[in-house]
Amino acid sequence: MRRYELIEEEVAAIPAAELAVEQALHLHAQYPKELAVSFPSPLNGQCYQLRSRGYVGVVPLGADAALEINPKIRCSLLMPMLEYAYQLPKISAYKVPATMGDIYEFWAEVLARKVLQRVRRGLFWDYQTRQGRSRWVRGRLYPERSGLGVHPYCRFAEHTPDIIDNRILASALFGLRRFAFRRQVIRHLVGRAWWALSELNYRHIRPVDCLGVAYHRLNEDYRPMHALCYPLLQQCSPAGGLGAEQGPAYLLHMPTLFERFCTAFIDDKINHKVALKAQYHTRLKGTERLSFRLDMALFSAATGQPLAVVDAKYKAAGPVESDVQQVVAYAVQLGTRRAFLLYPNRDIDEQFEVGPVAVQALGYDLEAEDLEQAGQHVICKIEDVL
Repeated sequence: MRRYELIEEEVAAIPAAELAVEQALHLHAQYPKELAVSFPSPLNGQCYQLRSRGYVGVVPLGADAALEINPKIRCSLLMPMLEYAYQLPKISAYKVPATMGDIYEFWAEVLARKVLQRVRRGLFWDYQTRQGRSRWVRGRLYPERSGLGVHPYCRFAEHTPDIIDNRILASALFGLRRFAFRRQVIRHLVGRAWWALSELNYRHIRPVDCLGVAYHRLNEDYRPMHALCYPLLQQCSPAGGLGAEQGPAYLLHMPTLFERFCTAFIDDKINHKVALKAQYHTRLKGTERLSFRLDMALFSAATGQPLAVVDAKYKAAGPVESDVQQVVAYAVQLGTRRAFLLYPNRDIDEQFEVGPVAVQALGYDLEAEDLEQAGQHVICKIEDVL
């Protein structure tokens, strides 16, 4: 399989002879938000020019080629960021992926092995309410709906494995089975796991379904599997989604991932006296139409008093005027005099004042060996001023 590689936010030039016109048109039509595609001309040396719009991942180009977009940061640090952001099981300790393709294949391998392990033990079954015509009377009979038909209309409880716990796994595996993995062993594992669940109703499963499962002693081991499925089901081509016969694209929006990671990391490490509220919604006074949605709002756990606002920006260059204007407006709306701006650059450490609001710009050291080291500076700075 041919792999075309590019780095996030950098322009990759592919000679016109190496990329089929159909493949380039597919990228342009299917991923207008994720990729900027320029077609060959004398101005670009008769090359296709591809640039990611903040997305990283793997995009299939037919059955024999794929586009791999790697992040600016090290992929070995991206895995623990994903684990923090999506509350995934800590699987990065077992392997250090070098590329986005390695991350995706490792992720799929872990999920498939966990599913097969649960299948060997036996899937979790539960009672589901069914109603309709039956060959015999089951549960509650509805004579008025049965009419003159041969089969009675009944409502009954059926013990079945076709429940949301297992449907989530089947839906994720349905998409994965069509991906062009480089390692044949992973393709085989995913195929076996999908075959074991293929009789379940895997369609019409949404990512939010992963968040609504009630766990107990009989299905507690489903929790890490659903955590793995959640970001997979958010991709561009899950089961029943776009391109039913095409392999699914695995794409991550790095600004969103950075924001989610910052929120999860701060929430996990911040002093217990401080309560963090993510995506905090506050309506502007005097209108029912306009509102602010803050990345993070920090409150006193004891009194509920607002302490600070935090905004994450996936820009290595550091703060610009619009960033400061935005976070100051958030602080004024919340009624606090503290605001923080977070960036993926360890060299950023600035403090300035805008009227009554003190703004602190901080950077995560995403070149560090581990995330604990990368974010410790940020946590210390936030705790020092609260």
